[in-house]
Amino acid sequence: MLYSFENFTLDTSRRILLRGEEAVPLTPRIFDTLVYLVEHHDRMVTKEELLRTIWPNVFVEENNLTQSVSALRRVLGESKGEKRFIVTVAGHGYRFVTPVRASTATEQVTQTATTIAVLPFRPLVEKDRDEALELGMADALIMQLSNSPQIVVRPLTSVRRFTSLDQDAQKAGRELGVDSVLDGSIQRAVDRIRVNARLTNAADGKTLWTGTFDEKFTDVFGVQDAISERVANALKLSLGKGGFTKRFTESTGAYELYLQGRYHWNRLIPSEVQRSTEFYEQAIKLDPNYALAYAGLAVANISFPISADGLPRDCFPRAKAAALKALSIDESLADAHAYLAFVHFWFDWDWDSAETELKRALVLNPNSAEAHRGFGILVSQLRRFEEAIAESFRGQELAPFACPR
Repeated sequence: MLYSFENFTLDTSRRILLRGEEAVPLTPRIFDTLVYLVEHHDRMVTKEELLRTIWPNVFVEENNLTQSVSALRRVLGESKGEKRFIVTVAGHGYRFVTPVRASTATEQVTQTATTIAVLPFRPLVEKDRDEALELGMADALIMQLSNSPQIVVRPLTSVRRFTSLDQDAQKAGRELGVDSVLDGSIQRAVDRIRVNARLTNAADGKTLWTGTFDEKFTDVFGVQDAISERVANALKLSLGKGGFTKRFTESTGAYELYLQGRYHWNRLIPSEVQRSTEFYEQAIKLDPNYALAYAGLAVANISFPISADGLPRDCFPRAKAAALKALSIDESLADAHAYLAFVHFWFDWDWDSAETELKRALVLNPNSAEAHRGFGILVSQLRRFEEAIAESFRGQELAPFACPR
């Protein structure tokens, strides 16, 4: 459930308090106190009621509650003597007096977002097929379009199965449960690239936009930018912060190696995942500041122990180092935060750090299926079962057909 008041958003399923877009750190007890007061904002909550709820089966002094409420007032920005959010009813309890609007996460997405799937591009000529480039074009567009706060984009793990040369875009869109589908064809000849792109309404099959691009391969990033911007215009979307022009590398050589890494990793075979790490490492040699390549190394190394194809003591430290390096280059990579959380959870047994990283991932990308699934697994182990169910359902909703790793 989401509760909005003034410039705050309280997300009870993800256990996050946001001030605007910034996460506000709270201890578990203070967070639970806020949740209870907000959920019962229509009445006074007695001190005894709060003590039973926040400290169940534990005897604590009333002073603990007083300190929690005082700390909460400071976090919310109340100045000394001000009672803008929480009013003390002398001798009885507290009341949350700021107007509160409640909604579910699903309702919020429905109100503000459209859904889209980007299918792997097809070759113009079958014998010239380059599956890494075809999948990579979809992957890049998925990442760029996800920058818009008004759109939910199906992740690559959901769309990678739609690689048939005669793929029906409208049928794929219906299976994926989206409003529109972006697909197209791609061909590379020596140093040139030709891309045909089409945006289709999944409900009636009508074409919303088409475009053709014939450029030097060194301009592939510009082609991706142009397609993303024209799709956004066709869907009447506003661009996210920085638009769609964020570049993770300026090296087309490093980009091609990264595409090969993504392609082999997505095949889900241990030997192929191992090959992916080799391509990521080559990409990093060409561009030591390629954050996405480090993130790729992180998740590849995480997958080895899970599938019993590598020793945890060997693979998890490599994954952690790669995720930390990716975040040192670009802190805004939501999935890199999720990968770091998986290491904290499965290897370090550091639940608090895992939760912090997953919450950061969800602040950066609320539609990250990877982060929702990870959060669901974590809170299940912490016996927060209602949250676990909600997070798991949200992850499945965002990424149908995805194979969890």
